[in-house]
Amino acid sequence: MIQTREGWKEVKLGRVFKSSACVVGTEQERGLIMESQYMAYLGDKTPFSRGMDELLEQYC
Repeated sequence: MIQTREGWKEVKLGRVFKSSACVVGTEQERGLIMESQYMAYLGDKTPFSRGMDELLEQYC
């Protein structure tokens, strides 16, 4: 949620990545995701869902 001039609004955020982009960490180091794409949207869920669907189609 973020505060806007009109009041509180919900922000939606999604992240898409391939499992091959993941680098496994060790006990001392965290793992990494080398490449990913984000989708952020302030507003209704329908446009956000469409945008996420488009991102996911690139990974199929």
